Amino acid sequence: MVMKAPRRVNDRRERWIHGIHAVERRLRAQPDTVSTVLLAGRSSPRRNAVAELARSCGVELGQTDEASLRKRTGSDAHQGIAALVTAFEYSPLAELSGSGRPLLVLDRMNDPHNLGALIRTAVAAGFGGVVLPERGTSPITAAVEKAASGAVNDIPISRVVNLVRALDQLAESGYWRLALTPRQSGSIFEIEIPTPVALVLGGESGVRRLVAEHCDFAAQIPLLGPIESLNASVAGAVAMYEVVRRQQC
Repeated sequence: MVMKAPRRVNDRRERWIHGIHAVERRLRAQPDTVSTVLLAGRSSPRRNAVAELARSCGVELGQTDEASLRKRTGSDAHQGIAALVTAFEYSPLAELSGSGRPLLVLDRMNDPHNLGALIRTAVAAGFGGVVLPERGTSPITAAVEKAASGAVNDIPISRVVNLVRALDQLAESGYWRLALTPRQSGSIFEIEIPTPVALVLGGESGVRRLVAEHCDFAAQIPLLGPIESLNASVAGAVAMYEVVRRQQC
């Protein structure tokens, strides 16, 4: 049985998402947001299973060619399937802070593949939500949804006007704010991590100074080999699972 997730806001604008995992997860999590699924190219067992899922949800199915699908999605990585869906629906910040679970706060995360990978890891690690600023960070686009393998449908995501103000609001809700920065002396494996915690992570250029100043403390991931930094999604995965490990100790 397909369970429908509750709607977050009344935004009915439509866009195309693509990729087998992204389309399948949207159908399972929020089937009422999908109006059409298009298929192109040769069939495969996995794609046929997604098509059958769409039929069971009462979603219109159609056939097209790969060139048309590429034009609709703007991507060569569509995997022969795309879905017309309502625009991604963000959650209010209060919904996230009320969970009491760890949160992921992202600053200057422009790369959709890093953003999608981080959201997928946040879901896997059991985080309670993701906070994105409106400026300087990618919104939830079709590319992000595909990179996350549809995991954007499995976690509340808030998009805020002012990230510093949002951090202050999280503090008022009882959250400790931990910035992951490459130039801090404290190792994330050694510092005390109180709960609940909001883990603040920057993109390739790091967390902005003003954002870091509005955090309670900072830590780094120690680099033992001859490299200067980790990829943002890798660093975030390491830090998220260290937060989870501490909570389970």
